[in-house]
Amino acid sequence: MLPDYYNTKVVGALVDQEVLDGLISEHLPHLHNSIRQLGMIKMISLSWFLTIFLSVMPYLSAVNIIDCFFYDGAKVIFQVALMVLEINKDKLLNCLDDGEAMQNLTEYLSGVFNAQNRDPQVENSRVPQSISIQNLLHEAYSKYGAITAESIESLRIKHRLRVVQNLEDSLFKSVIRSLDVTYFNTEELTDLVSIIREELVSRRKPDEKYDPSTPPYEAYRVDYDLFKLLFEAVTPWGKCTKADDLSARLFRLMDNNFDGILNVKEVVTALGLVCNSEATARIILLFTLHLPPLLPSVEIRRHAEQPDGAEVASEATEFFEDGSFSIGSSSTDSTPIFERANSHAGDEPCWDTRSISSLRSIVTANCSKTNHRALPRMTQAHFNAMSMTLYDLLLQLNNEKIETELPTIVSRLISLGEVGKPFYAARDESTESLRSASFDSEEQKPLPDLNRNPGVEPEWSIAVEQVMAAILIEEPISNFFSAKTPIKSSLEALRKSRFTSPLSSAE
Repeated sequence: MLPDYYNTKVVGALVDQEVLDGLISEHLPHLHNSIRQLGMIKMISLSWFLTIFLSVMPYLSAVNIIDCFFYDGAKVIFQVALMVLEINKDKLLNCLDDGEAMQNLTEYLSGVFNAQNRDPQVENSRVPQSISIQNLLHEAYSKYGAITAESIESLRIKHRLRVVQNLEDSLFKSVIRSLDVTYFNTEELTDLVSIIREELVSRRKPDEKYDPSTPPYEAYRVDYDLFKLLFEAVTPWGKCTKADDLSARLFRLMDNNFDGILNVKEVVTALGLVCNSEATARIILLFTLHLPPLLPSVEIRRHAEQPDGAEVASEATEFFEDGSFSIGSSSTDSTPIFERANSHAGDEPCWDTRSISSLRSIVTANCSKTNHRALPRMTQAHFNAMSMTLYDLLLQLNNEKIETELPTIVSRLISLGEVGKPFYAARDESTESLRSASFDSEEQKPLPDLNRNPGVEPEWSIAVEQVMAAILIEEPISNFFSAKTPIKSSLEALRKSRFTSPLSSAE
């Protein structure tokens, strides 16, 4: 038997089904068309081959076939199958449907008896005897002795590729059907999933097999390297200098079970949010990607300690000194923030997976006022980082009007944050719990109580609603976040690039 005969897809049995079909066509051509029209080949091959006739023949008879199977190999089951079909050819040719045909074969095989080891129960049963197993095997060996083990293996090799390809195509179609068309149309989804499948098939390890008990979209699992390449190839955010950081945080945000792998549904959602969601949804996503724990404070400090990072941090501080916006060289030589949920980074506490899950549910939910309010407010340091990213995203448009308007927007937001300090004292309990789970404990300071009793100076912070209002009021910037991004041409270019370089950087 083939090694994958009894797996969840019974690939080996399907291969032998094709082999039997070919043998019937060669040795019983007059019967072949009738059997195919009745759809019997699949039924008889699975029921006969999976149990080596034990399920359709009396035990004392079937064990003789098993003995021959262990001695001569798999060719025996094909010889016996052809002999049974030949003996019953007249009945099969006169059958009107598959039910009648299977009934005739079932009655015949139930009547096969063992002439050397008679079972009283079988002899006393009302099932008419059809043929002794000794005679059946003798006829099978005599009539179809030309079928050798080597010819069976050759036929298996010939048909295996087509069987596996058919299974892959069927799985692929199931994956496409399991995906929403919220962000991409069916044609774009097909192209995207096709590229993912091609890359995964090219580097799949023997032990990586799909579990049919899971949803179809779990069949294709994407690691960060492949996600990053797709993000840079098809999304407008992937063209900026901070694409590495954005892709890493987005990957982490969408990693529902925190295993460092995304299923294809999570990949489609992530790319769709960036490419084709509403402007408000994209602003919420940009805002969220600059909140802790996706952007931890230790990462901001790390960039500040680097030569390029010090320059960026210095320029960001100018926002809060005089309201100016002088970027200079905003490019940082950063590495993607990509750690597992149980990692630690310096004095940063272990990533709170509940906080990331809360942020994910807000980002992927339909836009509503309630969802907006559920997001924690953003601190000064994280706002600095988001402002740099926003400038970097818009810089690729080469629009002088946008470059002129952006400092005004930043200054307006800074002023809103300053004005809001005295009023942001009473927080709703759910928002406070999310914020406390997200921000560094060392940065949490006592706030005025609900009675407005004096406390320490409140921290500067900004809400996502304020950021949305400031951005959407400026038409050129609003258009950037509203623009739909077709991905078909980008995917075609990515596929062509495979002829010159592999998708994955590490083989």
